[in-house]
Amino acid sequence: MEFVDPRYNESLEAEAGEQYGIQPVPFQVAGRYEASVVNSYFHILVRYGDQFEILDFRRLVEVQPGVGGGPPEVRLANLEYTLTSTIKKVVQGFQSVGTVLEHIRKPSLLPLSHPGIFQRTSQKSLKSSPRRQKNWFRDRTIL
Repeated sequence: MEFVDPRYNESLEAEAGEQYGIQPVPFQVAGRYEASVVNSYFHILVRYGDQFEILDFRRLVEVQPGVGGGPPEVRLANLEYTLTSTIKKVVQGFQSVGTVLEHIRKPSLLPLSHPGIFQRTSQKSLKSSPRRQKNWFRDRTIL
């Protein structure tokens, strides 16, 4: 888990906008003697592997009309449920390297960036049968 505030890092601000479409949200702030508009990031990015989901202001905050014409009531929505269900969705959508390799049926050329990935994947997924292990290595070329 990592907490970042893109306001203080231009490269993070560019990445948030370009990769994820996260833009600052203008908020009207009123004090006793003044009122102003402040741009603020009010997003949660849940990212796991190649999957991501963004929780924005509309999903995190509930606004209820004020009673008797008073100011609106603003409060956090059910943050625990929203965050938990989003994490579950993102994690279930991710396919691990082992899962991808197990579904390859024809000879393939796979560039791997880390030798440990191949070692862990092959040991775990090929323990089920010696025949499967022999065919897996025969049918695939790994760089």
